[in-house]
Amino acid sequence: RALLTLVERAIGARGGGSLYIETSSRQAYVRTRRFYRGAGYAQVARLRDYYARGDHKVMFCKTIPARR
Repeated sequence: RALLTLVERAIGARGGGSLYIETSSRQAYVRTRRFYRGAGYAQVARLRDYYARGDHKVMFCKTIPARR
């Protein structure tokens, strides 16, 4: 969480923008997807069978506002 916060602050300091994060749809990544949702990221895409049959790429995005 601390690393993600640092990245978001750096993006904000550079004018802001959209930050995209990807992970797997496998059961082993349930906590990872929950973490991103809890950090304010919204699921924006799901690419079916991306990594392997039944293992989809799940993409999240968060808009980071510019900081002054």
